[in-house]
Amino acid sequence: MPSNVLAAFNKNAFLDGPNAPLQATAVASLTLLVKHILTVFVQGGARFGAGMRPPEDVCFMPKAGKQSFDGTAKAAERGNEDKALKKALQNEQRWTRIVANDLENIPLGLIIAWGSLQSPRSPPAHVVLVLAFTVSRILHTVTYAAGKQPHRALAFFGGVLAVVGMGVNGVLGAFAKK
Repeated sequence: MPSNVLAAFNKNAFLDGPNAPLQATAVASLTLLVKHILTVFVQGGARFGAGMRPPEDVCFMPKAGKQSFDGTAKAAERGNEDKALKKALQNEQRWTRIVANDLENIPLGLIIAWGSLQSPRSPPAHVVLVLAFTVSRILHTVTYAAGKQPHRALAFFGGVLAVVGMGVNGVLGAFAKK
């Protein structure tokens, strides 16, 4: 490669230099958006399996069976003791809780990330904390879906600590003498 291409790459390298905190926050935001969209799609599929979609949605997946908001239509169709249906209902609840947990934690985490980006006491710490938050939220989803404890709790608290760290880093930066 020509040396000017390498020089341009090095000058604009990801997570290097004064733009690293902005780059990390932007990439983390996009990553968590994509993760959220994928999670909601999986939840929607789980709701079909449990028969808990609006009745009119049966046109999208007729083979999924009858649908009702509370799952009673499918239960009546297959019987309350159907083991596959019970498993599908548990899976639906798991994914509903994953989405709910994301909606409780990711928006506030990103607000703190973007807010603390305005005045980080330590820009490298901001980068590390934003990446730790992102990785923790992804791991939380994976471990929750797999039913793994204490892994899920560790991922959850890793995300909480990262958000608190970003907040402290931002406040310290805001009050730092320049």
